[in-house]
Amino acid sequence: MIDRLERAGYVRRVRDPPDRRKVLVEVTLSDQDPARFSVLFKGLSEMMARILAHYTPEQRELLYEYGSEVVTEMRKEISKIGAKD
Repeated sequence: MIDRLERAGYVRRVRDPPDRRKVLVEVTLSDQDPARFSVLFKGLSEMMARILAHYTPEQRELLYEYGSEVVTEMRKEISKIGAKD
């Protein structure tokens, strides 16, 4: 799977500087063409839209706030893990 993603230009392999035995897979984001990744998430986006359609605007706002807080806290935790390496 990584080979296919790499050939398609979505990821690249890079050596882990602290441990050159490891190879990391890095997403190759492109500011020039962010839509190029949208095809990968089309099904997920459609499914989420169907689910969210069952909620009121107020409920969707609450869900958005909750999700944003969770993502923020997860990023903090991940940065702590990266700092330990």
